[in-house]
Amino acid sequence: MGGTIYSPYSLEPLKHLGLDPKKVTKLAVKLHAHSVQYAYRLVSTRRALKKTFAANHHQDQEWGTASHTPDSN
Repeated sequence: MGGTIYSPYSLEPLKHLGLDPKKVTKLAVKLHAHSVQYAYRLVSTRRALKKTFAANHHQDQEWGTASHTPDSN
């Protein structure tokens, strides 16, 4: 990923596992790309669920099936 700076904090544990420096950097790039894609999917799913919930809740209110009705005095 362009613009990503990998710190010793993220690279050193991989080096301690015995990977050579070139493979460590390559793996860090792949892990970063994977985490960004996964985060995007999580956020997209959350937003879709929120949108679906909001639409269903609005539809329930239009049909008069809302669980909370005002008291008639």
